[in-house]
Amino acid sequence: MNRYLEAIAAALREQRMPRRQIDSIVAEHRSLIDDLLATDTNLTDELGAPEVYAAEVAAGIQRREPQLLGFVPVNLLGAFSRDSRRKMWDPQDPRVLQPHQLGIGWSINWGAVAVKLGLIQPDDIDHDVIASIPRPALRAAQAVPAVVTAAQGCMLVRRWRSLPDSVHTQWAMDGTPKGARCSKNALSLSLFVSAVATAAALIPAMRGDREDSLNAASLASVAAGITTGQLAGAVAEAGGDERAGNTALGVILGSLVASVAVITAPIFAGLRAVWRREGVA
Repeated sequence: MNRYLEAIAAALREQRMPRRQIDSIVAEHRSLIDDLLATDTNLTDELGAPEVYAAEVAAGIQRREPQLLGFVPVNLLGAFSRDSRRKMWDPQDPRVLQPHQLGIGWSINWGAVAVKLGLIQPDDIDHDVIASIPRPALRAAQAVPAVVTAAQGCMLVRRWRSLPDSVHTQWAMDGTPKGARCSKNALSLSLFVSAVATAAALIPAMRGDREDSLNAASLASVAAGITTGQLAGAVAEAGGDERAGNTALGVILGSLVASVAVITAPIFAGLRAVWRREGVA
């Protein structure tokens, strides 16, 4: 096993990568290799020669987005790339934290989380599993961003007259408003952003790309949830809630949970269908 880890570390040092980042990547691959050894997997058959595997790892690191301050990833176009969206659910990649699909910082690779929790094996999710996702589960997941956007539109129409001409969009930790105010017309722009994200998420579905349609729907659910949370906070504040930020935070957290379910629920439904067909469950 050390041959693989040593080869990875050497390949990353050639890229002049910071020691802390090298140690983190090596630790991630140590976890992956330990899992393979626990199932008596032949590492050479599964990963190839150590030098070849290390070169593949290093090549993948080279394709990472630029970094801020030397370690914070900056991803400007990830949301528009199928390969980048796939990182939201990639059980074969042991890294839990992945660069944000759009912006600065990290997102969670829920596939890696599922593997670390022992729910699945890295190679459990394949084309057969994706193809076995029941159509109702797939359609329900793809519809989530549209449902959130529709709810946002209904709330905006119903509460428009009760909203002040300017609204807060930032809140303190205790939920009280802070910062500058913006015109309530900006809430209409937020609805437009949600609608565009929802429409864009339908493109993979129209192409028949099941896997990418779930990733795109998950991203759109987050976008629609954040803008809906902003609106919910403004509505709560207009109604006299002194801690309206808590309402906004609750809606945003709910959208994050929904975005995870959009990916995981259909995939596990497909996995169960495969298991039943193979007599495993």
